[in-house]
Amino acid sequence: MYKKLIAKNLDLLLKSWLLLDENDLIVHWSTAAQQALGYEPQEILNQPFFHLLPDYRIDRETYLQRLFQETPGNSIILNRVKLRNQNGVILEVELSIYSIPEEGKNFKLIAFEKITEIAELQQYTNNKQLELLDRFHFFYDVHSHSDHLRDIYDAVLVSATSGHGLKFNRAYLLLIDQADNALKGIQAIGPASKEEAGNIYDQFGKAPKTLTEMIALYREQRQHSDLWINEMIRGLQVGLSNLDNIFIQTLYQQRYCILQQASTDTAENHQWFFRLFQTEAAVLVPLVWNGRSIGLLIVDNAITGNPFSYWDINSLINFTHAACEVLVSMRLLTVLEKSITAINEANLKLKESQQSLLHQEKMAAKGQLLNQMAHEVRGPLAVIGGYARRVSNKVEADFPLKKDLERIVETAKTLELVLNDILDKEIIKSSEISDHCDAAKVIHKVVHLFEEEILQKKVSVNLNLQGNLPPLPVPEHHLFEILNNLIRNALESMTENGLLLIIAQSSGNKEILTIQDTGIGIPVKVANKLFSPYFTTKAEGTGLGLIVVKKLVKCYNGAIEYHSIEGKGTTFTISFPLTQSTSPI
Repeated sequence: MYKKLIAKNLDLLLKSWLLLDENDLIVHWSTAAQQALGYEPQEILNQPFFHLLPDYRIDRETYLQRLFQETPGNSIILNRVKLRNQNGVILEVELSIYSIPEEGKNFKLIAFEKITEIAELQQYTNNKQLELLDRFHFFYDVHSHSDHLRDIYDAVLVSATSGHGLKFNRAYLLLIDQADNALKGIQAIGPASKEEAGNIYDQFGKAPKTLTEMIALYREQRQHSDLWINEMIRGLQVGLSNLDNIFIQTLYQQRYCILQQASTDTAENHQWFFRLFQTEAAVLVPLVWNGRSIGLLIVDNAITGNPFSYWDINSLINFTHAACEVLVSMRLLTVLEKSITAINEANLKLKESQQSLLHQEKMAAKGQLLNQMAHEVRGPLAVIGGYARRVSNKVEADFPLKKDLERIVETAKTLELVLNDILDKEIIKSSEISDHCDAAKVIHKVVHLFEEEILQKKVSVNLNLQGNLPPLPVPEHHLFEILNNLIRNALESMTENGLLLIIAQSSGNKEILTIQDTGIGIPVKVANKLFSPYFTTKAEGTGLGLIVVKKLVKCYNGAIEYHSIEGKGTTFTISFPLTQSTSPI
């Protein structure tokens, strides 16, 4: 009987083909098919077709049967599958199967198209590419998508459902998450009911014809539709180890699958799918890139109920090939963009570190110079203080410059203690050094020190000092150093006719000092670096003034806060507890 079929000159119409009888035994084949598969006639003729399938397939013996059960009609067009030739080399082919009834029996004609031999070198190359894929995790986290990837998802789903595209009613996109070893729902498009569909399709019918404009229209409508299917699909997750699930089987087999509730076998095994997706039929198409499944595209015609034609399935398969390339390419670009951003950030941090290191080296050199200067200055300062003390002791109490001489003596003593801190890095214990001080007295001393600069800039100084302030448990020279830094910064930040307000008051068990100026303020962009070592906005600054202030305040269990408005001024507030145990720096 089959000889009559062969007589129809199939070789004139098809290149590679073979003929199966009603038991799926190979009864004839073309010369091209014999050359591609490499078997001798006695090795292949009258053998079951499944002998050509690789051994690792778990459905070898039922492959053809299941294929026809899941496909409407009597023909299968361009189904991608892998065959094994006589040498064990895997051939990747696209085949079409036609059912031919003849004298009460059903023959099958299988035609091969686009046969591609995957030789060892190609296998090696693919393995290396898959290693790179695993290493860089292009689909590592399916939920951390950029706006560019969202654009691609929109384009894929709109193209699958719009009247200018494949015209399916609804489409669902699922991708593999390698971190969780699962297939996860990403996004969906489609109406929930015929009423909603009528509105959507009416607007799509009036919509512009370009894909970009279609996507823009879809995004406008997405706020009012697609809600339940997106909620459903984003909550869907199937473990890759669940081999009984039709989604995972489709990924594993890497061929499309049609689920129909009208099919008895399909309905019994997949009722959960029809209930979840609220449809009676759907097509599942794996997204395959470089031999590896990366996701799944599901489409249905739940609203119109239109059957899936061969042209529909063929177009969908070709579309998913292109969509998969775009998805992977965009994911690669996204990963590359993140890598470039990370590299740029690393380079910026490295540059900042280099600048900080260079600045620290400069500060270290300045520190050495400061130590040398402190040694040089301490001697003359002691002489100045000593002479001033002697002169002050010799003059009468009513001498006009008596108070000025006493101020020189006190200031020289304070500066000597500050120099000792710089040189020895610790408080020099002495019976003459008190652990307490009069804050009002120290404030006056510091302000008098800046009298010349205050007069030159015509700065108005307003002192609001509460009477009978309790002794502050801070050594005088340390409070002097704190106020000296803050008041100097305040004066340097102001131009002519500025206002400097200094407040000292006690509140409960605390003494609070406030220094407020009407200067240029602290820029917001540098506020978080204000107390960082070596950071300064001054051309000749050391970046250590506020660090010293913060360190001394903390040493006596105090707190420092500031508030600044750029262009308006800055306020520093320092509070010290009035009873405490201190630890010298």
